[in-house]
Amino acid sequence: MRIMLDTNVLISALLFPSQKFNSIMEYIFAEHELVLSSYVVEELKSVVRRKFPKREADIEKPEIVTPTEFVERYL
Repeated sequence: MRIMLDTNVLISALLFPSQKFNSIMEYIFAEHELVLSSYVVEELKSVVRRKFPKREADIEKPEIVTPTEFVERYL
């Protein structure tokens, strides 16, 4: 199944990680496919710039990572 996360969920995951959310993300990566639209990614950048400007560098990582690396680095 494909799962798409909205901007608020992504902000929580990237800027305010928790063990519970890490477990959910690990499950999604293991059992499903995470899908992100360019609109959600741009909205994420816009909201972080506006509301959390000091954390902008946390979401501006241009490299491609595997699901496991994503969980290890950002969650």
